[in-house]
Amino acid sequence: MRVAPAIAITDDMLVSANFAEETGVAAWSSGTNYAVAALTWSATTHTIYRAVVASGPANGGARDPDVEVADFADDLVDTSGMTRKWQVYTASNLWKLFDKRPSIVCENAGSIEIVLAPGEVVDVVGLRNVTADSVRVVVTDPEDGVVYDVTRDTVDNSGIADGYEYYFEPLDQLTDMTFQYVPPYPDATIAITLTVAGGAAACGQIVLGRARRWGVANLGGGLGGMDFSTVEFDEFGERDVTERDMVLDTRLIVSVSSTRVQTLTRILKRLRGGGAALWLGAEDDRFGYSAYGFLRDWNLDFDNGRNAQITLEVRDN
Repeated sequence: MRVAPAIAITDDMLVSANFAEETGVAAWSSGTNYAVAALTWSATTHTIYRAVVASGPANGGARDPDVEVADFADDLVDTSGMTRKWQVYTASNLWKLFDKRPSIVCENAGSIEIVLAPGEVVDVVGLRNVTADSVRVVVTDPEDGVVYDVTRDTVDNSGIADGYEYYFEPLDQLTDMTFQYVPPYPDATIAITLTVAGGAAACGQIVLGRARRWGVANLGGGLGGMDFSTVEFDEFGERDVTERDMVLDTRLIVSVSSTRVQTLTRILKRLRGGGAALWLGAEDDRFGYSAYGFLRDWNLDFDNGRNAQITLEVRDN
């Protein structure tokens, strides 16, 4: 069992991308009039905003959405006489890869090619909510050159049980992939490429981290789901369905040495408050034994003087 807290990606870590940060929405301008529900974006915060009320020169004046959102979030700024004009809508297309919201995807026609220079040791690369035919990860060190180059296709054969299903079962694709045991070079660049033969490649999250071994994942864990869809009935018994996302809860049971309990407790405390991490209960992408998300709950039982057992409850980010 290994755990890799997600590294926060910053502007200076992004070396290149094969598409513009945002093309579907125009950048905010103080000279533009915005109607209610109009969208604009900021390259500074990599955020798309939606207008709550009309604004601009012909609508009572302009207000920079970056400044407004920061002011309303600051308890030391008196906003009692201000009318909120903007709300955060989503991240820009490129930065949807790093916003810790895998359900909202970055898209680009044909491929997504990202090069990152994290400036620290990374030995795990995770991708979530992927639409692609293949995913390639290349790690290049400035002195040793290419030290890692792995390509994986996304065809999911886990549901094939016999020859009949092999030939007639519809193809399914993996949406989550984790590349473990990436060589730990602190000055390396990491190139991630998603390729699709037709249509748009998509990805909800790219996760970089440094994994730390905790112990051994045991049998007895499990999965659960929380569906945020709603099903309501009117007075005639007709259903009204609003389909929304579902999140998974993963329960991992880990045996650890009792000598490591104090250290692991400190790590668990640092992961409070929704801190995202890759929780890797297996050496591969075995479904149900790994997760990307935040720690909901945990408890520890001492089995004997040498070993302890930690139960982790992890919810999808």
